Amino acid sequence: MRQTLFLPIFESVYAHDSYFLQKWDALGNIGLNSIQKCIVALRILVYGITLDAVDEYCQMGESMTMEAIKLFVKVVKEMFETKYLK
Repeated sequence: MRQTLFLPIFESVYAHDSYFLQKWDALGNIGLNSIQKCIVALRILVYGITLDAVDEYCQMGESMTMEAIKLFVKVVKEMFETKYLK
């Protein structure tokens, strides 16, 4: 996916849902990067690969990957449904 297409989608998702913000956990460790969460969701949706296939690539567990996909799809639907899915 070209950067010119990805960045507007990412910025809309990032601004709409706080899940995609990078946060600190209870132990003081920094969480996953915002772009990382979006890339994982897009890779799985675009290429139709399994959740296991992105474990090593993005260092995300299956449950977090599934959560990122669900929220990504929900946000994209909310943000772009009226404009592109008439």
